[in-house]
Amino acid sequence: MYIPQPTRRDKTALFRIIVVVAPLFPLACPLAKSGAVPQMSLPAGGVAVNIRPILAILDPVDIAAEKSVPPYGDELRTQAVAAGRFAPIPRIQMEKKMAEFNWDATTPCHEFQCAFDAANLLLSEYVLFGTVTPLDGIYAYTFNLLHIPTGQVVLSQAGDVARSPGAGGDLPLKAKLAAFISGIDPMHLDLAQKTSLGLMAVIDLSPETPESRVLSERVAAHVHASRHYDLMGSKELQELMIAMEIPIGAIATTDSGMIGLGTRLNVAYLVHSKLSEDPQGMRLDLALFDIAGKRRIRDWPSHSQRGFQDILHVENRFFHDSDRNQGTCRRPGAETGRAGFTLEAGGVFRRGDFRGGGHGGDGHEPPSGGG
Repeated sequence: MYIPQPTRRDKTALFRIIVVVAPLFPLACPLAKSGAVPQMSLPAGGVAVNIRPILAILDPVDIAAEKSVPPYGDELRTQAVAAGRFAPIPRIQMEKKMAEFNWDATTPCHEFQCAFDAANLLLSEYVLFGTVTPLDGIYAYTFNLLHIPTGQVVLSQAGDVARSPGAGGDLPLKAKLAAFISGIDPMHLDLAQKTSLGLMAVIDLSPETPESRVLSERVAAHVHASRHYDLMGSKELQELMIAMEIPIGAIATTDSGMIGLGTRLNVAYLVHSKLSEDPQGMRLDLALFDIAGKRRIRDWPSHSQRGFQDILHVENRFFHDSDRNQGTCRRPGAETGRAGFTLEAGGVFRRGDFRGGGHGGDGHEPPSGGG
């Protein structure tokens, strides 16, 4: 039986209940108020003491192999400790606490709901979750920083780096991980609660391949980065479609078909994606629908691309550019760090400044407002 998942507001209310009893536990952390992270306290001696927010780092998931990658989780924790801005929970402490709830810490966890549940068990203020997937010549990655008190992702990054065979082939990736985690300053994260425009579903009609899974994760990262939509998790979506007896192969990609599907799913917005091969290379179809308004808001006609990195460039432009010009292909190693898009009332896309929440930008700045 399909059971609806709690909304972002439900999760926020749940955390506020938990935080009442949190001081009884050693991992408890102060609840941020009015969008500010508590950083200083005055003990009896009157000397200011830095209080670093507690951060749970979940091992990134290789979505091609469907398994977690502990070495990259350890790399992120090491770099977070060195940066000194968060108090990351040590792996052994995480595993012990999660085992008390019969949760295997090595189980892949790269979706919002899973990360939120893990953070509540660990009593952390933040949780970092994401993916690192090796593909032909690149590592594709996504990362999301979830703030538990407000129940929202406050920073997202999606990108790729060059990958070489043999020992040391992941050094560019490790450098990217180090730059990402050390660049996050909790003092400069925008924790203000954003107004939700409604529930969004991402429907991927691609043949099941590692590349299509990577694209789905990137689309989810873009949606999280906007902070204006409640994203339906892929497992929840799958369960709902099974319960409603909606086979993927029977979904029509016409406007009426997508709007009809969104109406049945009871979502406000729907993103449709489809990655396929053709004689010239690869082809990507992307479209965004306003279900209540019964219209296609944004659509880029499909064009052949030479390779998957070209496809990643098209996907990034879809969520960032106000025009339909797909432009030239980016070089290996480019990223969509601070990825985000916003949909204003009336369905008009704009290239807004997302700096306050760690979004927008050209992908070559620090991933947050950190200095």
